[in-house]
Amino acid sequence: MLRRAATLAVGLVVCLPIWVYFALVLGAARARLWLCGRVPAAPPSGPGVGGASAADEPAVPDLAVEHSTLDVGGGITLHAARAGAPSGPLALLLHGFPEFWFSWRHVMVALAADGYDVVAVDMRGYGLSSKPAGVSSYSIDRLAADALAVPRALARANDTIAVLVGHDWGGNVAIHAAALGGLASVERLVAIAIPHPRAFAANFTWAQARKSWYMALFQAPLLGEAWLTRGGCAGVAALVTARRGPKLPREADMYAAAFGRAGVATGAINYYRAAARALFAHPAHPARAAGRAARHLPQPTLMLHGDRDFALGAELWGGTARWVPRARVVLLPGVGHWPQLEAPDAVVAAMREFLLGGGGEGASS
Repeated sequence: MLRRAATLAVGLVVCLPIWVYFALVLGAARARLWLCGRVPAAPPSGPGVGGASAADEPAVPDLAVEHSTLDVGGGITLHAARAGAPSGPLALLLHGFPEFWFSWRHVMVALAADGYDVVAVDMRGYGLSSKPAGVSSYSIDRLAADALAVPRALARANDTIAVLVGHDWGGNVAIHAAALGGLASVERLVAIAIPHPRAFAANFTWAQARKSWYMALFQAPLLGEAWLTRGGCAGVAALVTARRGPKLPREADMYAAAFGRAGVATGAINYYRAAARALFAHPAHPARAAGRAARHLPQPTLMLHGDRDFALGAELWGGTARWVPRARVVLLPGVGHWPQLEAPDAVVAAMREFLLGGGGEGASS
């Protein structure tokens, strides 16, 4: 009880000034819009931009995608987009913040062509997947358990994930799932735009702290939701358009619409809140145990990141071999935080080389 009270007190002391400051900024911005006669638009909706049912999900050109609901246990269901050969090796794709399954469309086309059973899910809290209440519902141990339960939910002959692929938060979940499940559950791992959590901590600098300011902002109640959903989820559109190409406006609307669904903003931001609270949890807490398990990854691992990533500095991948001895770390020049969208050909080429066994474990480039 005392620990919980102390954690709450520290959180309030740290977050209250941030909350007040940004509330004032957002209030001033809304007042300016009102005085200028401009009212923020509602989040985009309708077919093709992430509607309220699987029938309204966007299509992937040149790929037949089957949508289904997977029961992964604990009252949680995940929306899954599936393509390729159902009898092939399983490739499970986990998206990051603030995306949904559609972020993987380029990778899905390539892996399906290579004979994989490709499954891209909406993570817990996103899209058509369950959005349980409470920050604790989004702790890393529960997110990893969701991923490891997918083969069973698909009624596959075994529980092995041939290749587990994650971007951003999905990559963090993939790392922990691979550590918890071991080689029996996850044969190969691809982590995009996310360093190993121990490497992140070991290489954390003040420069990175400035880039990660939003993590502190998200600890304040309601503030992150207000920031990202204002003006028809303009904050989300701004994130996915950062340092991207000319086809962004329509794509940005898709991500804004998906994020604008009821409950998604809180569910997505709860990932950050749960991670922060886990730092103060009892050592026996499942989230802390999952963190200890992730100290060592036995799988052959490919890590891809861009040199123009606005959220994560390239120095965060330094010393990765200490925790991931079979890792190949690849820096993609001219690429930002969304490699699978910004440079899909380069990502697919690197993944194919890695999956064919020519990835050069332990190398960096």
